[in-house]
Amino acid sequence: MTRYLTPQKISLLVLISLYCDSTVPSSASLPLLSFVALQILSPVTSKSQNHSSGGPASLETTIQDFQDVTAGLVSNIPGRTLSDLFIKRLWAINSLDALHTFFDNLHNLLASPKGEAAGETSLEQKDRVALSRTSLLGAFVRRSQLEFIRLQLDDTIRLWADFLAYKEPTESTWRRRNQSAGANSFDVNVQELGLHDGSPLMNVAYGRLTENRQSGSQFSAHDMEELLKFQVESLQKLGNRVSDEMKANLRKMSGHETSTPSLLHFLSFLDAWRAGDYTSSFDNLHRYFDYTMQTGDKTYYQYALLHMAMLQADFGSYSGAIAAAHETIATARENQDMSCLNFSLSWLNHLSNAYPTQLKAAGYSPAPGSKKDAVAFLKARAKDGKMWSLLSSTLLNEAKLSLSSNVQAGHYKAAQTLLDNIDPTTHRTLKLHQYITTCSGLAALTHSIRQSNNDTSLPLLRRLLASRPSDPELAHHLHTLEIEHLLRTHSFESALTKIEDLATELRDNDADLALRLHALRLKVDLFIACGHPAKGFSVAMRAASAAHRARMLPALWGALGAVGACLIQLEEFGAVGEIMEAVVPQALEGGDEALCAQLYSLQADAWMGLAGQAMAGEEPRRGMVLVGRADVCVERALERYERIDDTDGRRDMLLKKAVIARLRGEEAAAEDWAARYLEVGRGDGIAAG
Repeated sequence: MTRYLTPQKISLLVLISLYCDSTVPSSASLPLLSFVALQILSPVTSKSQNHSSGGPASLETTIQDFQDVTAGLVSNIPGRTLSDLFIKRLWAINSLDALHTFFDNLHNLLASPKGEAAGETSLEQKDRVALSRTSLLGAFVRRSQLEFIRLQLDDTIRLWADFLAYKEPTESTWRRRNQSAGANSFDVNVQELGLHDGSPLMNVAYGRLTENRQSGSQFSAHDMEELLKFQVESLQKLGNRVSDEMKANLRKMSGHETSTPSLLHFLSFLDAWRAGDYTSSFDNLHRYFDYTMQTGDKTYYQYALLHMAMLQADFGSYSGAIAAAHETIATARENQDMSCLNFSLSWLNHLSNAYPTQLKAAGYSPAPGSKKDAVAFLKARAKDGKMWSLLSSTLLNEAKLSLSSNVQAGHYKAAQTLLDNIDPTTHRTLKLHQYITTCSGLAALTHSIRQSNNDTSLPLLRRLLASRPSDPELAHHLHTLEIEHLLRTHSFESALTKIEDLATELRDNDADLALRLHALRLKVDLFIACGHPAKGFSVAMRAASAAHRARMLPALWGALGAVGACLIQLEEFGAVGEIMEAVVPQALEGGDEALCAQLYSLQADAWMGLAGQAMAGEEPRRGMVLVGRADVCVERALERYERIDDTDGRRDMLLKKAVIARLRGEEAAAEDWAARYLEVGRGDGIAAG
């Protein structure tokens, strides 16, 4: 296997020389240059891509491919197609010396550098197309000439023998147009010396090379490296595995080489990792370590360590993952590789969020408040270094922290549509498939719980609990939905147990404050439902105080809503009205429809309570004004409960609308609201007022 040159590249150089000789008309230039450009840019990966999608199994560009492209293209010579000229030019390279001459003359295809004389200005030179040295074709010609000069004699002879075997299928076509050609005209020296098959000199020159030549080895080390890079990118992007046919092709390409490319071991590592084979993936990664260290270049050492950390974490060895991650960070700092350093810090931050319990058991515990500080630091470094992939992952982590406030708009259909429209190739990775499936199940469970549809929510909840997600955000969301389901079905003892378990888990894992505050709100809801508002009030005040100190506004609004709910039960209507007057305008900007509906409902209760006190104090006019205010708040709460399709909330608001209509003496309107209430669900006590 040569470093760069192959018979295919020699054939491309022949096509380029035909183009520069002005033998290609304008009509044929575009298809010819398109073919040449594709072969230069991706000689093997394009065939690999076709093969992965059901294309041909062969990855090499055969001489037949060249003929198929040039056969339908006319030339500037009457009666000759471009294929005829191509074959003629191929067979004009009729000795090893002619091959050297061909490469020596490649500089004639290039334009003269700026500041140098153009050289000969004959008519023949003027009619030629000169390639810019920085163009795609010019750079390919210059590199090919340089690589040929670097070849050792043995490699040059082997390249010549491979070239003879490569162009052999065109021999019959060439001989039909050259009847005087002898049997051994492939080498003009053999023909002039009168050698024949079986002669000692013929056996010395060509016998051993043609016998030992491997079939299908028309690849260079550069081609194999490009193919390996393509396969690695496919594995990392799509999460699929290398097919058996591609593995066979890679083995054929590597042949009996004494040095195996290090990327081949890395590809084997990724393939074994995707297959869940810990032992093989670990061994192949160590081989990748060894082969990269043989050159004495530690450039990729930290990246191998980073993959080692990911491998350890994926197979549950979190202590090994932490050790490898710390070693990666230290090595990246030593080598001043800021990109690897920032990515390592980002991954370690993700690991601490995803597996807090496991990391704590392994002896790793981040400092309090370090998660937000780490996200802010990584975001700033990513912007400064223009590392957009790191910035996108950091923003995703920041979004997950923001979503921990549970920011609910009730767009169930839109969410489900987004999940359904995810690229099907994403489902090839088991982890991503499970993540998407869990998100879809949680969205459906949220909707069914709010609809109070126990026949649907209970089976969904059991199915999700049976395959509890490992992602901490999804697991917390599932836990809170389970508690909400228990509260709505009045299973208060089970709900209290679940809340205590959740609070203990969050406290032990030093979880994000927003999650712990949400657990306190659930506890307040339980105390109110059980008729103990005084106990709930102390818990709600603790949550509000913590949210205020941390400047977490969404959590603060929810905590103050819990405080208001407790005060309503304690008949402190004036205090609730003042609190809601301050909180509701801010909460409306947050976009949490469920929270806004709850706050409007509390404000309506506060106005109704004050209205009752006013009427008892013989202030009927002020009482009716307060009833009007309550009616507006009930209307706004009803609108938001309808947006999120919350059945219990809608029934409560419809009941309040019916009561308000009765107080105003609007019997017809009260009957209409009662009818709507009965359509949503059965109620009691409406007819009696």
